[in-house]
Amino acid sequence: MSFLKRKLRQFKEYDDIAEIGEIARRYFVMNAFDGILTIIGVLTGSYVAHVALVDGLAPFLSALVALLPFFFSASLGDIYLSYYLSLGIALLSLFGLGAFLGMVSRGNFALWGLKMIGAGLLSIVLGYLLGGLEG
Repeated sequence: MSFLKRKLRQFKEYDDIAEIGEIARRYFVMNAFDGILTIIGVLTGSYVAHVALVDGLAPFLSALVALLPFFFSASLGDIYLSYYLSLGIALLSLFGLGAFLGMVSRGNFALWGLKMIGAGLLSIVLGYLLGGLEG
């Protein structure tokens, strides 16, 4: 009898005694389960990381755009001009965001833009009024 046949017969005998096939099937299922859960964790983490990146970059970049006049305030010569330009850029940005939402929702982009400007102006007024209550 060849060496390979002896080893196969010996393996079959061990399999019958220890029920290796049943144990192997259980381990296969458990390891497959672990692998699937690992991949679900990786996919979820990747999705959350992308959402967190967008969620963090959007306000940072929009604030940076609104504050651009202050980076050039020395060239502008008047700090109040930087404030007014910054406010104008912020309100134009709000209009642009509103117009984008209007186009996405298939509504009137100008109306949505004006609503966003209104929300910004209302925030300014409320902030001014609530700030006046402190002092």
